[in-house]
This record gives sequence, C-alpha cells and structure tokens, in this order.
Amino acid sequence: MTPEHLQKKHGLDPDKAELAAEWIAQLPPMIARKQVEWFLGGIISRSALATADSSGTGPAGALRLGSAIMYPTPLLIVWLVQRTSVTRLRNASHLIRGKERPAPGHPAPGADLPPGVFRPAQGGRI
Repeated sequence: MTPEHLQKKHGLDPDKAELAAEWIAQLPPMIARKQVEWFLGGIISRSALATADSSGTGPAGALRLGSAIMYPTPLLIVWLVQRTSVTRLRNASHLIRGKERPAPGHPAPGADLPPGVFRPAQGGRI
C-alpha cells in the first residue's frame, strides 16, 4: 500500500501516510488482538482495542476466527495513526516487530544455527 493511496482513501496527512505504509509493509496481513501489543511494541494494548471495539469506535474490519479477534493490518494501522500524533508514531517506529525485524533480544528464527543447518518445526519429523 502506497502513502499516496493511504492519503486518498483514508485522508491521512503525508507524514502519517508514509509511516502507515512503512508499518503495513513490515507487518503480517492480519494481527490477532492478543498479539497486537507484541507486533506494535506496546503502542496500544489489547484491552484498549477491546474497549474501542465494544464502544463501536474500534478498527474497521475486525473478524472473529474461533475465539480470536483478528484485524486486517492495513485497517488496524490506519485506525491507529488517525488517533495518534506524528511525534508519538515516529518515536514508536523502532518498536514495530514485523517480518524483517524480530523482537529485541530474540534473534530471527534459525539465526543461531550455522549456515546449511535445518531445525524442524516443533513437533515435526525429519
């Protein structure tokens, strides 16, 4: 999703649209409410999202899959940046944990293995 698309479709100002596009590109396509704090580095809590959802002011497009509430990442990020100052968003950018950036102190899966060594999935068989 490009910053221009976010500006036109969601009315974001250029700075917020640029940050939103960067975050959307880094994150998985859907985020579970129980994982939102981890992926977004604590910018918003799952209880704050639950409260917003119950009052009808939460992100659009929330889905229930079994017992989990899932948010399409673009809609979650747009909702978040519309309600947060640019300064706070910029200060939080280093906290976003997505596809390319594992959690601080936790290497990417397999990063501790020498090249060419394979670790099967937990419970998997070789």
